[in-house]
Amino acid sequence: MEFDQAYKEYYRLIYIFAYRIIGDKNYAMDITQETFVKLHNYMSGSNSLENPKAWLYRVAANISNNHLKRNSTFNRIIRGIQKDSQYDNIESELINMEEKMLVRNALKKLSSKDRTILQLYQDGFSYAEIAEIMGIKKTAIGKTLSRAIEKCAGYIER
Repeated sequence: MEFDQAYKEYYRLIYIFAYRIIGDKNYAMDITQETFVKLHNYMSGSNSLENPKAWLYRVAANISNNHLKRNSTFNRIIRGIQKDSQYDNIESELINMEEKMLVRNALKKLSSKDRTILQLYQDGFSYAEIAEIMGIKKTAIGKTLSRAIEKCAGYIER
C-alpha cells in the first residue's frame, strides 16, 4: 500500500481514535499528523507494511499514551456513551447527562492501556488486531479486555 492511499484511507480513523483517547481536538490532530509522519518516514526507507492499519493504530496509541503520561492531568479525557436520540423532556436529558458523567468519570480512572483496549474493541477491532496494535499476546486480550470492563463497571457502580 502506498503512503497516499494509507493517508486517504486511515487519516480520519486515526484522528477519531486519538481524539477518543486524548479528548482534545488539537492534540488529536497533532497525534494524527505525527503518526502519518512516522508512516511516511518508515515507508520512505523502502519498508513495506503487511497491515498498515494495525501499524498506524499502534503508533497512534503509543503517541497518545506518551502524551497522557507527559501530562499529569487527565481532565481532558472525556469519553462516554454516544447517543443520537432526541430528548422528549428535560428530565430524560438530565438522566442521560448523569449517566454519561458516570461513564466518563469511570473511564478517567482507568489506565491508558485499559482505555485504549476498550476504545479499540469499541471500534470493532478483532482480538488479533488489538494484540498487534497494543504489542501484547493475542491470548492475553480477552482477559485484559474483560478486566478493563470489570474495572469500569466497578467504578460506575461506586
